[in-house]
Amino acid sequence: VAIETSRKIMGPRPKSKLSKAEKDKLKREEAEKRAKEFEEQRQREEKERLEEEERERQAEEERARLKALENERFTEESEKLKTFTENQRSALDEWKQSRLHRKQWEHYLSCAELPDPRDEQSFNTFMNLFEGEGETLEEGAQPDISVTLKNVQKCLTLSEEINTYLYGDGYPQPTEQEKQTFLKALQRIRLALSRKLDVATIQYMVEADRHVDSETYNLSVEASIPGTPLTYCLWGNVIKNPRLKNFSFKEHSFVLELPKPLLLADVAVRLLLPPFDPLSPSCHTHGYQCPAPTPTAALEKEKGRRGDGGEGKELGTEAKEIMTGDSNGSREAEQKAEETPLPQEIQGNNKVENGEKQESEGEGG
Repeated sequence: VAIETSRKIMGPRPKSKLSKAEKDKLKREEAEKRAKEFEEQRQREEKERLEEEERERQAEEERARLKALENERFTEESEKLKTFTENQRSALDEWKQSRLHRKQWEHYLSCAELPDPRDEQSFNTFMNLFEGEGETLEEGAQPDISVTLKNVQKCLTLSEEINTYLYGDGYPQPTEQEKQTFLKALQRIRLALSRKLDVATIQYMVEADRHVDSETYNLSVEASIPGTPLTYCLWGNVIKNPRLKNFSFKEHSFVLELPKPLLLADVAVRLLLPPFDPLSPSCHTHGYQCPAPTPTAALEKEKGRRGDGGEGKELGTEAKEIMTGDSNGSREAEQKAEETPLPQEIQGNNKVENGEKQESEGEGG
């Protein structure tokens, strides 16, 4: 009992130490085990890599095969579509050409008063007759604005037909030479229409006493063509009554009040509402396209300096002077304009207006 108790108190006996040979053997076994595991891991990874490469190769081959099929189908469909489009385009061109020939033939059979815009000779003949008609008014004859408007409407119909040939889709596209011919024809028609309306206005003002209003005894003409936007109204100050300060065109809901200096003046007012712009083509800047703005280095530099106090303040001061009219340049320009003498014609007109103004003020007093 004493021996057993002493063994329990002292604990188990320590193990005996391994010899050097046993230690080397254990190390070799451990190294072999690690090498075996490493080789198995390498083989497994190599196998997975080869399998992944095979899958990618098969997928690439499948994509190439599908792409080749898609390219082949696309090429085939493109050829079919190209052939179909060419056939449709040729058929459309033939239809447009046949439509144009049919229209020209119907125009020839109808013996219409208006010429064919594509026939330059007949168009020039029509315009020469139209431009030379009614330039002078025979003695005793009275101007008839309705006849003038009817002739104007004929020219408008002709210009619409030209626009159809120019911009319409139902006829063959005109060549560049035909486009220039059509544009010149439109310009000639518009100038002729403006001249016709101006001649009619002059004739009315020359014979103003025959076309006075029964209520105001002033020249008053109102005319329009039903169903068209063309409107012509003319008013002339014949009686020069200072009490008649305003007039109106009742049919077109237009009212105008004359300024006081014009109440006793020989003035006329024309209200013209044409379906085209008669003024812009006569301007020298008509058709001019403003080039796109390109920022220069100086502007970019100035824009970059606007954040500073100095130049930003100068720019703000200049802008304020321009808006308020206090800049030195504007004052110098005004002084120069005041010192520059007016031409004799303008001075004479100013004297006449001042005399009429003093006369009207004397009558009012």
